[in-house]
Amino acid sequence: MDAVSDKSLDAVAPPDPAPRPSTPTVLAVLVAGDPGPSLDVVMAGLASQDHLRLETLVVDAGTPRVATGESPLVERVGRVLPGSTIARMEGSPGFGAAVTAGLTSRTGVAPPSFLLLLADDVLLVDTAVRRMVEHALESNAGIVGAKVLAHDGSRTLDDLGASVDRLGTPVPLVEAGELDQGQYDTIREVLAVSGAVVLVRTDLFEALGGIDPEVRGADGLVELCWRARLLGATMATAPTAVARRVSTGPRPSDPSHPTNGPSARGSASGSGTGESGGRRGPTREHSGSSSQRARNRLRMVLVCHRPARAAGAVVGLLAATLVGAVYGLATGRFRHAAGLVGAWPWNFRRLSSIRRRRRIMPTPEVTASATVARLEVPHRAFRRVVTGRDLTGSDDRSPSQLRLHRLWSMLFGPGGMSLMVSAVVLGFGSRSLVVNGLPAVGRMQPLPVDPMDLVRSWWLGWRPTGTGTTVVGPDGLALIGLLDSFWPWGSGLVWTLVVLAALPVGAVGVWRLTQPVGGGRSRAVAVLVYLSVPLPYDALRDGRLAPMVAFAVLPWVVRRLVGAQGVAPYGTRGGEAGPGTRRRGLWSEVLVTGLLLAAVAAVDPMLAVPVLMVLVGLVVGTVLAGSLAGLGRLVVVTTAGVAVAGLLHLPLVLEIVGGRPVGSLLNPVHWPVHGVGTMEMFRLDTGDFGLGRVGFALLVVPVLALVVARGRHLFIALRAWFVVAASWSAVWILDQGWWDGPTPDPGVLLAPAAVGLAWAAAVGVAGLGSDLLGGAVPARTHAGAGAGVGAVPATAAAGATDADPGSGLPSGRSRPSGARFSWLRRGAVGVAGLSLAVAVLPVLGGSIDGAWGTARDDLRAAVPFISTGPLDGGTIHGGIPRVLWLGDPSVLPAVGIPVGDDHLVYDLPGRSHPVGALPSGAPIPDGLAMAVTNGRPDLIDQWPIDLTEGLASIRTSVVDAMAGDTSRLGARLATWGVGWVVLVERSAPVPQPAREVSVPDLLAGAM
Repeated sequence: MDAVSDKSLDAVAPPDPAPRPSTPTVLAVLVAGDPGPSLDVVMAGLASQDHLRLETLVVDAGTPRVATGESPLVERVGRVLPGSTIARMEGSPGFGAAVTAGLTSRTGVAPPSFLLLLADDVLLVDTAVRRMVEHALESNAGIVGAKVLAHDGSRTLDDLGASVDRLGTPVPLVEAGELDQGQYDTIREVLAVSGAVVLVRTDLFEALGGIDPEVRGADGLVELCWRARLLGATMATAPTAVARRVSTGPRPSDPSHPTNGPSARGSASGSGTGESGGRRGPTREHSGSSSQRARNRLRMVLVCHRPARAAGAVVGLLAATLVGAVYGLATGRFRHAAGLVGAWPWNFRRLSSIRRRRRIMPTPEVTASATVARLEVPHRAFRRVVTGRDLTGSDDRSPSQLRLHRLWSMLFGPGGMSLMVSAVVLGFGSRSLVVNGLPAVGRMQPLPVDPMDLVRSWWLGWRPTGTGTTVVGPDGLALIGLLDSFWPWGSGLVWTLVVLAALPVGAVGVWRLTQPVGGGRSRAVAVLVYLSVPLPYDALRDGRLAPMVAFAVLPWVVRRLVGAQGVAPYGTRGGEAGPGTRRRGLWSEVLVTGLLLAAVAAVDPMLAVPVLMVLVGLVVGTVLAGSLAGLGRLVVVTTAGVAVAGLLHLPLVLEIVGGRPVGSLLNPVHWPVHGVGTMEMFRLDTGDFGLGRVGFALLVVPVLALVVARGRHLFIALRAWFVVAASWSAVWILDQGWWDGPTPDPGVLLAPAAVGLAWAAAVGVAGLGSDLLGGAVPARTHAGAGAGVGAVPATAAAGATDADPGSGLPSGRSRPSGARFSWLRRGAVGVAGLSLAVAVLPVLGGSIDGAWGTARDDLRAAVPFISTGPLDGGTIHGGIPRVLWLGDPSVLPAVGIPVGDDHLVYDLPGRSHPVGALPSGAPIPDGLAMAVTNGRPDLIDQWPIDLTEGLASIRTSVVDAMAGDTSRLGARLATWGVGWVVLVERSAPVPQPAREVSVPDLLAGAM
């Protein structure tokens, strides 16, 4: 065999493989600002990376030194990341300045290919750096970000980058609490990547001059990405590079702490941290303060926008600043208002540094500017500046489209359907009243002939009621007069709509009150129960305004007070905030509460009594439920809110301080012993609208709440029932005759009970849907379920913490079999449904006639000869004769004064006996009152008055006539312009349904 030469071997041998490209060097810059225990976890994540060429630079920015003068960070870094470089900085320079200082400290070494900028609260999965580098090389991206998940171990997205709107506000890409389902993995182009972990090419970072040290917080990296975009660089997010937030400090050991719900105590799977905080609520919170955000926003606009766009944005920001400052002052967000205004002088003092940053940037290309404009969020820019809230920009629909979509979804859910059905029933039952107007029954009298008289009496401080009084009515009367002046139709219609609006306003208030409790079914049942209460319909029939006002206002007051208390689901104390809950600062709560209380006082100061009953019920219910959660805040907010309301009603407060009796603000009624009745009290029935004992059906679902509710649902049910108990207790005490002072209308005192029953009914339905069902189906653990641990009684706490895993039942309680539990739940649902069907029968029946059973004929038909002006074009000389009305206060058509009240004696010469008794010593009949009006009464005559000389003289004349001391009653009354005397026994003429109280025989005989 021939030998083979070396030359031939070289010819057949394969060529040497091409040299593989070297792995890019990555320098991880970790800024540790006052680091907590989580820093070790973050460094352990860096140490576990599988990228081959990864160096670490730790910038110590804010760690206090120990007694030896050495930073404790050195030992911690050496233990986890040996061989790392540590740069020390004094003070708290901010993230951008810290990165720049740290890079400057590295001398004599080759610059890396990439910089990895990392915060001290982000844990990287072990492949994150390698995948980010690969993504940067494959897509030729200048800056690459990672997918950052929440710290609670779930698949909740925390940060995927941001965009900006036309006014420069950064807008997060993802919604708060949004789950990662791969929906953003195909989005390759963003304006700014997540600021938690950023991979940036070193040459690009140097060309941009680094991070602007004046832009602090998360906005600094947004500004960096924005300027990189203007240079033509590409931003991208590597969907396979995953990071996770970690807690920045230890959590309290108290399980009732708001951040220590079940999800907070669970391990953060995939992170290995062993620490986590409470789950994020529905409102996204920005990491920076209001002033910092405002400064950053204006500076970024001045640096990154072209001159023409910058000028337009500055004008828009100036307008938004003015509106936002007013908004902040009006809502109690004073720091927000101060931050908006203070951003302008702060940036004006730094115009030289702004010009330097602009000089670093070359003139942006048209295509780069167009790309930035295309990635901007087109909507809500002005609103973001004004409110200071992060309105996410993941939806490309306009705000009007989003509102329409939400409204559509709400209306066709159970809660919305209940509102629509209620509106149909209320409209059907009120059709005759809308067409023909309200009957002049009882105290529900029409507007004056000239409704501007309501405004004039408020402005001038004088009313013609009685013989003329300087005690004006509530401020709301003037608003009604102004409304009528702009109303294009008749005055009767506007007054009818104002009165009937109490029904839907109260229903919507209950809907808002119960929104955080459960789903649409809970709200639907609550609205149904509230509108089935007989109180407003009895008030309409009897002509009583105060119960109608209380029915409309109190649900909003209860919602405000429980929001001020802030216990879950109306806040974050003890768990997650429920739907529709807005987080406010303390002073914002005080201001909003004060404005609401001021509005209540402007409608009727007497409503302070049921508001106080609600407050007492909430406090006692919370304490007896075994918790003090939020009580201090509730008391502080309420007290300060009363002070704010007092400032808004300062003239009235000064009058009271000057000696005006508080009782003069009330419009008292005569309340005979057992005038309401215990059974009627439980049924909330002050008239004849209900169906007797059938009315007890209203109590079934609220009572069911105490049986089926657990955890925080039970805590809400207990507070609701104590509000009911406070109302019932006050009514029962008065009904026993144990109080002889001025008393409000029974319907006013029973209104808190109506709100409490509707509130408890919502809890009962929520309990049927979750708590009771939780015994048969493993319960999903979330922060809200265990939030009530610290805010519920001991029994509820045991049920929430000592349950078997997934059982939802307390330990020691055997789980019912599936069939038994299904039967129990079906039975409870059946009983609840049947009771609701029975409870609504009076309302359905009362709506048939179109007037809720109110009188067809009224005062105008009973005394047609009494008018408010000339009849048939005639002339009245000397003015309209006054009318003296005598009878029980509950049937008088105007506000009156008691005829036999010793406390209202006016010192007149020539009196031979006290006003409270006749010369024979016999007392004046109890419950007899008198009212004086100019002709037929109207709305201006329905509010308390003082005892003037004229009223005292008229009352003395009436008493003398009853005693037989005078036969010249007419002449004595004519002295004060009284031309008619009317004895009133019914609030409406026979045979109309009405409240009836006979006048004393002594009075009838004297007349």
